[in-house]
Amino acid sequence: MTTRRRIFELFAKERQTPFEWGVSDCLTWCAGVAEALTGQDPVSHLRGRYSTARGAQRVMVRSGWKDMADVAASVATEIAPSAACDGDWGWFRNADGTDGLGVICGAMLVARGEQGLAQLSRMKVERAFRVE
Repeated sequence: MTTRRRIFELFAKERQTPFEWGVSDCLTWCAGVAEALTGQDPVSHLRGRYSTARGAQRVMVRSGWKDMADVAASVATEIAPSAACDGDWGWFRNADGTDGLGVICGAMLVARGEQGLAQLSRMKVERAFRVE
């Protein structure tokens, strides 16, 4: 099974899962895909450490991370966005100034936000991280 097909299967399975900080947010979505592809959970050390937006922010500040790109860089190697392959992570900024992580899948970035899983244009990716 190809990586892209596996991501689409996970998307279909997780599509109806509601957003929940620390359980089904942008980071745990990316980590769940990484674990399905590699057998390793890259954020196991962060699970259970936050359950609200404020709690997630506290973990980030205590760890010295200013945004989700810093979180991704703490567990994965940064690469050029143009070099990202299916399954790698992409960091993007929203119009409201918030940011997030998603999983590269062809010309798309699959990300989880408070409205659920969404398919965004890969062109939104400003930084990328290799999942190995």
